[in-house]
Amino acid sequence: MSFRTYRHSPLLLLTAITLISSTGAIAGVQADCQESEALTAVDITFQVMVPAETPPQDSVYIAGDFQGWNPGDPSYRLMKVGGLLHEIILTFEVGTPLQFKFTRGDWSKVEKGPNGEEIPNRTHTVTEADTLDLTVASWADIPVGSTITGDVTLITVPGFLSGRRVWVYLPPEYHDEPERTYPVLYMLDGQNVFDEATSFDGEWGVDETCETLIPAGEMAPIIVVAVANGELNRIHEYTPWYDPDFQGGVGGGGEEHLQAFINTLLPFIDANYRTHTGPEYTGLAGSSLGGLMSMYAAYAHPEAFGRIGALSTSFWWKDHELLAWAATQTKPPANVYMDMGTLESGVMVDENGNGVDDSIDDLRAMRDLMVSQGFILDQDLMVVEDEGGQHNEYYWRSRFPVTLQYLFPMSLTSVLGDEGAPSRTRLPILRQNAPNPFNPSTTLAYVLPNRGRVELRIYEGSGRLMLTLVNDVQTAGSHEALWDGLDSTGQPAAHGVYFARLRAGDEVVTRKITLVR
Repeated sequence: MSFRTYRHSPLLLLTAITLISSTGAIAGVQADCQESEALTAVDITFQVMVPAETPPQDSVYIAGDFQGWNPGDPSYRLMKVGGLLHEIILTFEVGTPLQFKFTRGDWSKVEKGPNGEEIPNRTHTVTEADTLDLTVASWADIPVGSTITGDVTLITVPGFLSGRRVWVYLPPEYHDEPERTYPVLYMLDGQNVFDEATSFDGEWGVDETCETLIPAGEMAPIIVVAVANGELNRIHEYTPWYDPDFQGGVGGGGEEHLQAFINTLLPFIDANYRTHTGPEYTGLAGSSLGGLMSMYAAYAHPEAFGRIGALSTSFWWKDHELLAWAATQTKPPANVYMDMGTLESGVMVDENGNGVDDSIDDLRAMRDLMVSQGFILDQDLMVVEDEGGQHNEYYWRSRFPVTLQYLFPMSLTSVLGDEGAPSRTRLPILRQNAPNPFNPSTTLAYVLPNRGRVELRIYEGSGRLMLTLVNDVQTAGSHEALWDGLDSTGQPAAHGVYFARLRAGDEVVTRKITLVR
């Protein structure tokens, strides 16, 4: 592809005028002009190697003083010629000085230096036809050392929280199925969701998890929208109630924060992406105070959020105000995933002396309240107690695949009744194994809504398949399977955490189980 940006030289025009006045041979002058033009107009080939973390679906552009510094002019889009190499051929007069930079269509995605620093404009003076071999070290919107996987884009939403950073993940087939719409999961503490380079203490790996589970048919394709926290303002934004006793008095901005989501962010995402709208297709997830906000949203805004992920929720905020307040509310029409580690603080904290960590006491109190309101365990409420789990990103990352599989099952749209309300009777149920923890064996009970092929498998915590307990066609109703603690070779499995995964038709249900030795 070649784009001509040719401009007449004043010297060439003067030569033509002199020739005309001295000879009057117009035809000869035209021939001479054409010969001069051919000699002064040359092709410059820009070959550009981009960083490995460049989103593969993004186009690369050249912007410079020769085209008005437009960062996304389609006439100056480079062609991808293989791998990370992009190319464009432009035509200039000999002697033209050039200034330029490379972008991905916007100045917020302009190239940066090796350490993410600003770099001066690139320069080149045209002397002859030439090929320039160039390298983009990094991009402004992708931090150096980024671990982003798949189609993740950093965007700015007009009018939303003073330009707060927002990352949008699109599922693998999004660009290949233009008629399809997708559920959306909004996530708090967005710095920690996709990228090690922006995270506070390690990322959750949500992009890697989705890129694995979606193609494998183990969860529905979804859009994930991760919103950065307000850093020093985080506590204020992530607490619905002011606490006069915490740090001298802080908090209470949670409702205002959610209003910004509901009134500005959600409409923008729905307008710019192919979303499947409605609370039954819209989730909110977070951990710690982010979990507090997610649980609050389930009750306060059921019109907006119907799929809730609350990991290691800070139930303790303002003397357990969430529990007291939720007790005054009616049951929201939501699917809720809650979890807690048994060692949230790293050590056992048991102020009431009942032999159970106080954080687990809080989780169970919320569970019992929700059940009393009409939630049904293993149907619209999933509660996980993570043996040995602590209050940090490592454990949240390890549990989040289960969160996604529960909140966004593969046949999400097929489990909706005629009125658009979730129809729970068509979902399989995998009950918590008993005993748990166990040694040497445990029983897994499950309920099938329909006759069909069933797979019940045990996976290591890393995701590697250990053995298959059931792979058969079974009738609707209750069933049980015994795991004797051995792997597929008959050897005793090691002490640790495993996942039991039940697949019935298009539905996948997962349970976390613990083997002690």
